[in-house]
Amino acid sequence: MTARVAIIGSGPGALACAWQLIARGLRPVVLDAGETLPAPTAALVNELRATWGHWRPAAVDAVTRNPTLKGQPLPKKLVFGSDFLHGHGRRHSPLVNSSFVDPTFALGGYTVAWGGAMLPIRTTDMNGWPIGEDELADGFAQVLARLPFSGSDDGLSAEFPLYGARAQQLEPTSQSRSVMRRLAALARPGLFVSGQARVAVKASDCRYCGMCLSGCPFGVIQTFDQFFPGLAAQGLIEYRGGVVVTRLADTADGVRVHAVNRHNGPLPDQHFDRVFLAAGAIGSTRIALESMQLYDVDVDMLDSQKFAVPLLVPDTATSEPGVGNTLPAVFVDMRLPSTAAHWTHLQISSFSHYALQAMKQRMKLGPLPLHGLARPLTSRLMVGWAGLHSDHSDRFRLRLLRAHQHGRPLLKLQALPTDTTRQTTRRAMAEMRAQLRAAGILALTPGAVIGPPGAGFHFGASLPMQASPTHPLHTDTHGRPNGWRHVHVVDSSVFPTIPATTMVLTIMANAWRIAARAAL
Repeated sequence: MTARVAIIGSGPGALACAWQLIARGLRPVVLDAGETLPAPTAALVNELRATWGHWRPAAVDAVTRNPTLKGQPLPKKLVFGSDFLHGHGRRHSPLVNSSFVDPTFALGGYTVAWGGAMLPIRTTDMNGWPIGEDELADGFAQVLARLPFSGSDDGLSAEFPLYGARAQQLEPTSQSRSVMRRLAALARPGLFVSGQARVAVKASDCRYCGMCLSGCPFGVIQTFDQFFPGLAAQGLIEYRGGVVVTRLADTADGVRVHAVNRHNGPLPDQHFDRVFLAAGAIGSTRIALESMQLYDVDVDMLDSQKFAVPLLVPDTATSEPGVGNTLPAVFVDMRLPSTAAHWTHLQISSFSHYALQAMKQRMKLGPLPLHGLARPLTSRLMVGWAGLHSDHSDRFRLRLLRAHQHGRPLLKLQALPTDTTRQTTRRAMAEMRAQLRAAGILALTPGAVIGPPGAGFHFGASLPMQASPTHPLHTDTHGRPNGWRHVHVVDSSVFPTIPATTMVLTIMANAWRIAARAAL
């Protein structure tokens, strides 16, 4: 008899898991909240897609608006001007939240707002992991074979293999090419590598319209909401949207799944032989806590500390800010004295209108025109977005409260910033500035912004894998919570530590590994 298998969620771990289970001859049932863009916003996106070259200014303004650019040090990422991916104010999953982050209930998870960055984790950053980098290699290769990919076999490959990925490259600007040449001269294997950014994009479809940071109306950035409807249409999965899983019961003969609909109405319990939990680090942790009835227990979520810094480069841009590809153009990975055990990751992008507004507010510059006297300055600006390993980063805390709202227990999220992390971040920033200066690149650190915990959505480690789990919230190398047999967690909550490098590729490789080895 074919095993009856469910996947909870639709983010990176869920997709890789679905691919592997399909390859094993199964037709998994995907249970997902499945929130999508509000209909009026989706209509505007369709209009832009259909009227390329003749866009209405009002439509462009509506899908690029971001009120969070004002009044706070770091803006939140919106999707075409909508905050639907930030899952606050949901009756089915009530929160008490003093952190920067929210869970997401979006179809595709956080990938609906990502920039497509893809790098594998390295052994250097896998301290405390019960598995090695070699155990993820097949997953890296299988995932990269299934995603569109832009990148190059360049200096990055000395430390970050391409795993056979077939690239269809985005065209770098002349400014980005110059920066890459300058950085390549600093190459020191094991200490400093750089190259063209590796991103999951359909390069041949790119219109270089500059809309990357607010959302691509042409679907060039490979968001994962694009996959699940297609898999369902082909009959390879059964997709059930509008389902919010609340609790799991791991029994002798399988898993009983308790859920509500997206409007917080009850749904009949369902039974599966095996369940793969991929609801995102916050979502999966909440489900685990509620399933085990672990109330008033503090659970720390590890994070990769992020900071943004304007960069003044020697070569001028040939276009105005916000025109062309505004995704990361260059990756730089370095081992700094203050974080020497781990890689520090830097992404360099063309300067955008978003970055310009944030810098003006941070540096209190007031009106800064893009033309005239300011043009020699603005045309030489790029922006760096950097991250540190979780060993050098702040964290935030989750606690499932006994207090209820709308019939569901409240989940408390609390940021835990420390002066120590800010000091480490500033040291790393100064060391990075010194290294970039050798390439003629000036980091304008007075305009830098240090993000709060969770600012880059690169967090997890709340249900960490252990060789020999001892705590109820520890998982084994197959992602199974301690004492459970039929539930496998396959998102970043099972990472023992969080690398500074990108997350999605490693989440997917680990999910592929777990789904490949699960006894069905």
